[in-house]
Amino acid sequence: MIADDFLAEAKVQIDAGDHATADAYLNAASAAISKQKQAARTEAVRAAAQAALDDFDRIETARRLCRFAVDTGHGGRATLRFLRAMEQAPKPDLHQPITSAANARAFAWHTQNRSNIHDLIHEAAEESAQGSRLS
Repeated sequence: MIADDFLAEAKVQIDAGDHATADAYLNAASAAISKQKQAARTEAVRAAAQAALDDFDRIETARRLCRFAVDTGHGGRATLRFLRAMEQAPKPDLHQPITSAANARAFAWHTQNRSNIHDLIHEAAEESAQGSRLS
């Protein structure tokens, strides 16, 4: 790691009595560490955003299947609850920056409602497996 090299050289300079050069190496080490921390933060945000986008894809697939079930007369009450919940869900817009207001709303909605939406998907799947239909 670059910061380790700078710190090691700073120690050499301190032992040699050249404190000005040691300070320069310490500042360089600090800058390298800051860059590494920022890169790690950026990667964590990117990974979290990608995981959310992947989940949005799975939710959208479930929404389409549930819509098909209702349209063909095979949907039940849980299916309808899921579809109603999805009508209110903001959608991410991949044509805009990930930090746009529309995407921020979509990610906030996802964070707040993910568990409930997945519960509704499971209920709709169980309902479908049992052959439940609206009368």
